[in-house]
Amino acid sequence: MLELAFASLAWRSAPMPGAGPVEMALLPRLPDSGFRAFVRFPAGWSRPDRGHYAVPEEFLVLEGELSLNGRNWKAGDLAWVRAWQLRRDLQSAPGCLVFAWFGGTPRWLPGAPAARPGDGPAHRTSIEGRELVRLLPGAVRETLNLDDYTWRATPA
Repeated sequence: MLELAFASLAWRSAPMPGAGPVEMALLPRLPDSGFRAFVRFPAGWSRPDRGHYAVPEEFLVLEGELSLNGRNWKAGDLAWVRAWQLRRDLQSAPGCLVFAWFGGTPRWLPGAPAARPGDGPAHRTSIEGRELVRLLPGAVRETLNLDDYTWRATPA
């Protein structure tokens, strides 16, 4: 079992293509090759550039608000953004903290996608009581405690 307490995470400044930096705490890679991180967006942060990722993204807003493509997510909201989906107007006026999962290495690709070969790996995510629960291929249960943000990965 892997377990990381939120208070023990190592935070670093991370560049965001087309925008100013964010603060990021990376989590260990699991056998599904997903990219997991806590990301803190400062108040007033925005990325007006249009672009996309070749992998899907799922994020849970833990604190604050985040807007993308004209839609606004608040604390407690879970979002799924498919691979190759055009992204525009990412911003956080009040600032926010999110838990983000990408279905592989996220590489920002400027402009509209030329192709959409697929949406990426299958997953099952739910919020059960005070935990975000993901059942991953390969029988791994990944949980995020929504009270203290402790992250765990255990065999299912």
